[in-house]
Amino acid sequence: MVHKLDPSRLINQASGGNHFGVGDFLDIHSYPPPAVPFSNKQVLACGEYGGIGFIIPGHTWKVGDTYIMINNKKEYTDLYDKFTNDLTLYKTNMGLSAAVYTEITDVEVELNGLLTYDRDVIKGGVDKIYASNYKAIHDNLYIKEVLASSQKEAKTWKYTTDIPQDDWFKTDFNTNTWKSGPAGFGTRGTPGGNIKTVWNTKDIWMRQEFDLGDLSANDKDKLALYIHHDEDCEVYINGIKAAIISGYSSAYTVVPINAEGKAAIISNGKNIIAIHCKQTAGGQYIDAGLSLLSNTKVE
Repeated sequence: MVHKLDPSRLINQASGGNHFGVGDFLDIHSYPPPAVPFSNKQVLACGEYGGIGFIIPGHTWKVGDTYIMINNKKEYTDLYDKFTNDLTLYKTNMGLSAAVYTEITDVEVELNGLLTYDRDVIKGGVDKIYASNYKAIHDNLYIKEVLASSQKEAKTWKYTTDIPQDDWFKTDFNTNTWKSGPAGFGTRGTPGGNIKTVWNTKDIWMRQEFDLGDLSANDKDKLALYIHHDEDCEVYINGIKAAIISGYSSAYTVVPINAEGKAAIISNGKNIIAIHCKQTAGGQYIDAGLSLLSNTKVE
């Protein structure tokens, strides 16, 4: 009906939710990290993301709640940059066309602006915020999955929701008493989740065996986790703690693997990835894979 009234304009049927597959845009909201929706026939947008709270005493209207609270300028700009890395990833690989950061200034009790309520203080480093924005607009961040996640096609993991023995992450651990099931694991309604196996307890432990074939030193250096986590998790590769991840994501994101985790990977041989994910509140979801990460397209 709106198109008939004015066929010259693009129509965003709803920013945030209550989508019915009509209009030119599919526009979701995601807090605090950005996310990307999926549609074969609409422009993809993340109409709100961010909400990084940072209180500057003496420059507030009133202190209220926000999505996440940061304690200093460096943490603020580092998290802002992490979110723009996600945008660059989604733009390059998943077709995201637009994103809107929340918000330019603090608004009454919402203390998540780039500027304070009185417009007197810029909370983050201007040069770094500019560099982050420039990256999201002009750069590319390509991924090539070498250990596929279950984002598109379910992959089988061994898993348990009962507290395992202390050596559960080691390569020679016996998982005969564990269950087998397809990822992702979680509860329906969790943002961005592709639920294949219901996980509704406080903790889940999971393991998968993999072989990356002939992996060069250069490729090993490009490896990163491709993970959707809700919430905190720790990741081991061949018994070595490769990453500790806090908070949650609303979509699949890239998380660095530490040097020890990369060094533990065996080329042309058996490897084990093991993950413990902990749930505290709200939705829950876990799935992961390994990807090569590059600013140029990986063949």
